Amino acid sequence: MKYIPSVHEIRELNDYLAKEVKNQKDSVGEFLAVRNQLMVRWATEAALRSQELICLQISDLPRVDNFNSSMSEVYIHRGTKYGKHRKVTVSKSLIKATWDYIEYERDDVISNVWTKCGDVDNIFIN
Repeated sequence: MKYIPSVHEIRELNDYLAKEVKNQKDSVGEFLAVRNQLMVRWATEAALRSQELICLQISDLPRVDNFNSSMSEVYIHRGTKYGKHRKVTVSKSLIKATWDYIEYERDDVISNVWTKCGDVDNIFIN
């Protein structure tokens, strides 16, 4: 039987990752800490599998201003089990946090570190 972490364990992990963000001395370390925290949110709130998470692309995300409710559906096309497409319901706050990460954290790393790679559509880069 697969292990499913409790709500308390997930909160502890999120608290730990939040402390890691504050403890980083350089921008790349801060980027990684913010990225890791956001990846845990996607894994726990949207129940994404690891392959779905790393294959998630910017084009998969709805724009924050495109929906009025507190929840939105995201269609998962890549990295799914048995290649079947599926949709997950996520909070507007998760979508907004992801767009903020893309705009402020990820773009800085791409422009400073990944300059030779060109345009990268994956949300979570390493």
